[in-house]
Amino acid sequence: RARRRARRRAGPCCLDAEHETLVQEIMRIRGKLKMPECTMWALYCIKFGDRTMDPTLHTKEFLWRFLMWWRSERALPQTLKKIQEVRRDLAVDEQWRRYVVERGITVGDPRHLPDTFVQQFLSELETGQLPPVTLVSKSTLEELEALVAMRPDVTAKWKEYCEVEYRDFIFHAHTEESVQRFLHAPQVAMSRLVPSAELVLKVQDQWGSNTMAFSQWLAYCGTRTLGETAVIKLPAEFVQAYLEELENGNLPPVEMATAEQVDELQDLFRKSDFYRRAWNAKSYRLTAGTMDPRRAT
Repeated sequence: RARRRARRRAGPCCLDAEHETLVQEIMRIRGKLKMPECTMWALYCIKFGDRTMDPTLHTKEFLWRFLMWWRSERALPQTLKKIQEVRRDLAVDEQWRRYVVERGITVGDPRHLPDTFVQQFLSELETGQLPPVTLVSKSTLEELEALVAMRPDVTAKWKEYCEVEYRDFIFHAHTEESVQRFLHAPQVAMSRLVPSAELVLKVQDQWGSNTMAFSQWLAYCGTRTLGETAVIKLPAEFVQAYLEELENGNLPPVEMATAEQVDELQDLFRKSDFYRRAWNAKSYRLTAGTMDPRRAT
């Protein structure tokens, strides 16, 4: 363990001088006490770097792109004033939320964003280039309010959903599509009965014996489960339905990594520990924790 920790502190041996300089600059940014800098690096990695926060596991090009973005001049006072004015309209505020999620790094506070980024949004807004949004209808809003009033657990799920989607907790600030997706999620629409230990073990047995089964589970969850993929956190009814579909062969096949691709990856592992560490960091969730290339798509 001590040797492994020493290796991590020393960094991968394959980093050249330029790469090491970039890594050290990222380390200095992460070491600052000011939250915006640290948060922006984390969000940048979540959006573009497969959630890998360790800068030694990223390429020079990746580090350069972040540093160029981070060094850009922040939004000017007149830009901030303009964006605050237009966002008073809930529809425009939703357009801004989508814009920062799709084209930015999910940071919604314009004070921490490049002036050019905010100006581009304002320009596209004024010229009608942004996709229109439809806010939640009165009938759907009433359905959500009634459900929250009857089930306290739905309130907690709503807050989790808003955090994952980077949305406001206020009901009427959401779109019709957003609220409908929440109402039809298994955690909300199905029974609150959690999977039994026996059911969980059956699923894990399938994942252990069938290399494609876990990828099919991720595809089965898709966008329906509001980003949740943990079996124990989803309704037993939903998990049972997945198991039955899997056993009956009704789930669409998933294209898994070929033997040639696995061999190529293994060759990289033998060349440098850098590639092994990078793969382990990026593949943990997608391979059910096994990090086995044969279980990847």
